[in-house]
Amino acid sequence: MRIVIDLQGAQTESRFHGIGRYSLDFALALASNPREHEIWLLINGHVPSSARELRDLFEASVPPERVLMFYPPDGLELQIAPVRPRRTAAELTRAHLIRSVDPDCLIITSLIEPPGSESVTTNNADDLDHITAAVLYDLIPWLNSDVYLSDPGLRRYYEAKLTELKKARLLLAISESSRHEAIDHLGTAPSDVVTISSAAREAFAPGAASVGDLRPELGVSRPFVMYAPSGYDPRKNLNGLIEAFALLPDDLRAGRQLVITSKFADHDHERLRIAARKAGLTSDQLVLTGFVSDADLIALYRATELFVYPSLHEGFGLPALEAMRCGAPVIGSNRTSVPEIIGSEVALFDPTSATAIAAKITELLRDDAARAALRAHGLEQAKKFSWHSTADRALDAVETAFARTQTDTPSAPPQRLALVTPMPPLATGIAFYSADLLPALTARFDVTLICDQPDVDIPTCRSPVARRDPAWLRAHADEFEHVVYQFGNSEFHTFMVPLLQAVPGVVVLHDFFLSGMFRAAHALGRIPDGLSRALQTSHGDVGWRLDSLDAIEQTYPANRSVLNDALGVIVHSQHAKDLIEHWYGAAGSLPVRVVELVRSPPDARGRAEARAALGIADDVFVTGSFGRVHETKCDLELLRAWLESSASADPMSELHFVGAAAGEAYAKQLRSIVAKHPRGRQVKFVGWVPPDTYTAYLRAADAAVQLRRASRGETSAAVLDCLNYGLPTVVNRHGSAAELPPGTAQFIADTFSHTELVAALDAITHDATTRARLGEAGRDHLARNHNPDHCADAYVALLAAVTSSRQRHPSSLVHRIAGSAVASRSEALADIAQSVARSVRPPFTARQVLVDVTGVPSWPHAVDADDLVLRGASDLRVQFVHVEHTSRGPALKLLAGHPRAATEPDPPHLPADIRQGDVIVIAAAVNVRDPACRAAYESAQAAGARIAVPVWSSTELVDLMTTLRATDVGVFCADAELFEIAKRAGESRGVPVIHVDGPDVGLAVIHHVMDS
Repeated sequence: MRIVIDLQGAQTESRFHGIGRYSLDFALALASNPREHEIWLLINGHVPSSARELRDLFEASVPPERVLMFYPPDGLELQIAPVRPRRTAAELTRAHLIRSVDPDCLIITSLIEPPGSESVTTNNADDLDHITAAVLYDLIPWLNSDVYLSDPGLRRYYEAKLTELKKARLLLAISESSRHEAIDHLGTAPSDVVTISSAAREAFAPGAASVGDLRPELGVSRPFVMYAPSGYDPRKNLNGLIEAFALLPDDLRAGRQLVITSKFADHDHERLRIAARKAGLTSDQLVLTGFVSDADLIALYRATELFVYPSLHEGFGLPALEAMRCGAPVIGSNRTSVPEIIGSEVALFDPTSATAIAAKITELLRDDAARAALRAHGLEQAKKFSWHSTADRALDAVETAFARTQTDTPSAPPQRLALVTPMPPLATGIAFYSADLLPALTARFDVTLICDQPDVDIPTCRSPVARRDPAWLRAHADEFEHVVYQFGNSEFHTFMVPLLQAVPGVVVLHDFFLSGMFRAAHALGRIPDGLSRALQTSHGDVGWRLDSLDAIEQTYPANRSVLNDALGVIVHSQHAKDLIEHWYGAAGSLPVRVVELVRSPPDARGRAEARAALGIADDVFVTGSFGRVHETKCDLELLRAWLESSASADPMSELHFVGAAAGEAYAKQLRSIVAKHPRGRQVKFVGWVPPDTYTAYLRAADAAVQLRRASRGETSAAVLDCLNYGLPTVVNRHGSAAELPPGTAQFIADTFSHTELVAALDAITHDATTRARLGEAGRDHLARNHNPDHCADAYVALLAAVTSSRQRHPSSLVHRIAGSAVASRSEALADIAQSVARSVRPPFTARQVLVDVTGVPSWPHAVDADDLVLRGASDLRVQFVHVEHTSRGPALKLLAGHPRAATEPDPPHLPADIRQGDVIVIAAAVNVRDPACRAAYESAQAAGARIAVPVWSSTELVDLMTTLRATDVGVFCADAELFEIAKRAGESRGVPVIHVDGPDVGLAVIHHVMDS
């Protein structure tokens, strides 16, 4: 199972009390003893100091990529009264963040936090696919409502939280007493509440200690009786204990102190002092230590004569267990859970009677043997409680509850589908792809075509197909279970970009690179700054190294915004899927599937009819190359090889290039070679032809050669066309062609030699048996795997997966917030938007290297910034930023002499979406002394980002080491002497220090990040 632990209970004010300690220790036990389960953590990033501590504590047991950082909006107010916009948005965001990783179980360590808490731990979502297990500490406020819930507003708040508690599929009670409270007072079924108990930390162990070993600051000067409540609370019965201590016989009380360890507010501290004076205690007989460290607490447990636990009501009673583990003789209340912990009838008393408490204390102080027996009993009793056992009980309960929820009933596929695509007669292969697929889709869905063109040729389908425009879909999006976009890298798809943002759907990515589409969108005025914005979103500041739009278009896919708006992605080859991971990493929960490119059954008319129509004699051997004529199709190499092959020696052999020339200069070069060659008349440049003529050439040819270089993720329709028509085809192992099954084509090397290509041409020309075998195998492969029905079934499977994952996509959160009352409160929207951006991870991301140039007019040393951003072009996204708005120097001054630097805006602020694995390069180490900068760095570290700092002088090391930690990238030094100084400083804190061999520290950082 995938189990998410909401760990906010260890971050709020609760972390100073028992709930916080329990939340942390319980989560650590689960993480270190997960069985075969996958443990995730949810941490509140609004408390960066504790978030960073938790990351460090769980680093060894929970991979950092399994830490979900939740950022409630600034200004969050957990009101008891009606829900506020920020709280509503925070609850929706948290629920979405949990849903996004598709857990099987959510464990909430502290569901009922005090009003005003920074945590958001709701259990209101009724549409979740996972079970929720909540730790149940007690129902003390509800069962003592006259004391704790006298305020009507507080009572309403607590009642609302109890309602959420009842919705939990499983309650994990920390004691049998708490379990029975849930059964008796919440009506919880006994099978739905399980006692998992509690434990103390390993540090609480027996050892020798005396009053003389205690720190003088604690104020303990003679033998003492001890109590360790978690704050001032009527149920802790502090006044009852003080009164009981005052009732001790004079000879016992005179030589002893009553020590109470806890953090008290000033007025509670004074209240206890007054109670002591009224009871007749002297000023030094009651010692209030205030908050003590675990080390001091352990020393006190070991040194005390007697530990007294007089609580009137407890969920567990951890201090009693801690004291027993340390060897203290422990007596306590006979109420609620305390008897479970102490495990001895002779050690119990009535906590409502000061006389009974005093009698039990007197009995034990006068009987050394009885105290020794209690010490021995306590040490044995404490062995029954361990975090390992608690984690085991919890996992047993979760596994049982999860098993009861499993069903075998599959969800029915949706019925209505909007297909957003160009259609014939537009001259694009994707239009004809959609036309081929449409009849098969109509057999499975009620399809509506969404097109942005004046005329549409709709093929004959099994059911009627409506045609609408994009504006209509915006208004009727809710009527469709699914929307599918057919995306390609041309101007025919530019209308889809804003439509996809408004109406998310599945994206069929015919071309992995979309930079050409965004360039066209800008040129046509449809998306202002289309390419530059897409480039920045996808790849950071890479555009600075390429002034040519052609170079940018050829180098960068610029498709991240489209991928992130998609609910699922279809590609036509594993090669295209691999490119997604190469550029952006794994897509997480977003479905990405390979669905073969559709090819309709071939034209049934024969070879003779086609040749007659084309004017090709029956006895001519025709080798065809289909698709556009372009250098990426290796047409020049093919031409030269064919002219030198034995095939061209036969005057009845011809080479036909069937497709338009994509570049005049390249086409002219080919024609020049043909014109000068004695066999040139046997080479035909057919040019672009309509679809019927194109298929006629496929039927007329005897063999085909389809070569490729510089694939950018597209699948060659021409290769599939050749196989579909049974043409024996020579292909090089490049891109998607390398995925064809053995025997379906004649393969040559990806980077083939001239000799290898000539030999392949000779073989396919003269070996009729091989041609027949290849033609049949290729045709059979296409018939099985690329026919419209097969591909439509694959669509159905993906759309079913999208149905289950739709609620995990970021767009669903946006729609939920927009549909709530939040949208009407504009003053909260900016904070809410920031919260969503920080909390929700887009499906497709890349590791970011954010170069903070705050206060830096130019790079301190020579930096090849062009190379810096180039190295970040694929799996790293490099961007210049600043974290303090007082910095006004344009970032591109770093790129010395760049022609566009003077016209560019200042660098953006540190982005909100800092994630695990990102790196912040601090260009000026002195910035760590600035409070605003330092806070930004620490917040980034809490989010899982790492820090890298090029250091130029020893003075910059003063505050640096206190900011960095062992998990950061570290300090980079070019100067050898400075490196030694930094190394010594780093060793004391575990901070890595890297020596750079050369002055280019910035580039060394990038290399180090890429290699780590």
